Amino acid sequence: MNAEKESLSDAMVAIDSFVKSYTMLDDRLKRIYARFYKETYRPGTSSLDHKMKELIAVAVAAALGCKNCLEGHIKKAIADGATPAELSDALAVTVGVAAASVVDRTDIAVANLGLEDFFKSLHRRHTEDGNADA
Repeated sequence: MNAEKESLSDAMVAIDSFVKSYTMLDDRLKRIYARFYKETYRPGTSSLDHKMKELIAVAVAAALGCKNCLEGHIKKAIADGATPAELSDALAVTVGVAAASVVDRTDIAVANLGLEDFFKSLHRRHTEDGNADA
């Protein structure tokens, strides 16, 4: 529980830093975001423990490319007891979802452009040369 209080304190420092930055947002919107962020980490209000929230935050920060978020949430996850294996697993899931996102977007582009026939030769080639699973 002490780690949870320390992490909440760290979150508040991050919120203070956030409120001082983001120069393109007006102060009212910064305060609204800060209250929301604080509420998501408030103890006893979620079915997820703090470490799990930080592992999710690490994955999301990595996926969205937020360097400072990623570094901050890795530190918080470790402080909350996350192991190297847990961090690795969270990032492996992130990589899997990110790859699936690329496949999804390219499949949609192929369909929208009517290029299914154009790419059929790729599938025949891999099947014929025995590299269907490669």
